[in-house]
Amino acid sequence: MESFSWVFAALGNSVFAAANAEVNRKFQQEPFRLNMVRTGLAALCWFPLVLIQEWPTGQEFYIAAVFSGLVITYGNIVLNGLSANLNGRVAVLHIPLKAIAIFAIWPFLDAGAWAHITQEEPWQVVTGLMFFAIMVAAINAMRKNDASWSAMKSLVPVIAFYTAADIVA
Repeated sequence: MESFSWVFAALGNSVFAAANAEVNRKFQQEPFRLNMVRTGLAALCWFPLVLIQEWPTGQEFYIAAVFSGLVITYGNIVLNGLSANLNGRVAVLHIPLKAIAIFAIWPFLDAGAWAHITQEEPWQVVTGLMFFAIMVAAINAMRKNDASWSAMKSLVPVIAFYTAADIVA
């Protein structure tokens, strides 16, 4: 069961991202302010743990943390704007697209991981390809709606930056 703990974290992330987008769709807050309030609340929740955590000494951690922080700030502001102006569902499309992008890029970064997946766990490749086909069909159906398609195009830089931040982290 320990190897599947990431599933619960991923589902929780998806639920909270969708809830944030849906709340902002309803209340239509200014994206920058909403991001600052949300970030402030998260900082208050994490602050006690920061005091007891032993901090890394290498600068790579801090470079990755600053990069990820900037990317997440930019992405959240764009996504909050999309959820307020269009609808909450459009704003959470980045989650599966980012996962597919990481899945596609990772073999170029770690050939051993690709060999492991294809040889020892080929069902993951088949499942990934099935979901990719479903996603392509869904995106193709979205093209028929101009608002959804324009929102999708504005998500491309967010997806690219979120993918890079996840890989760096």
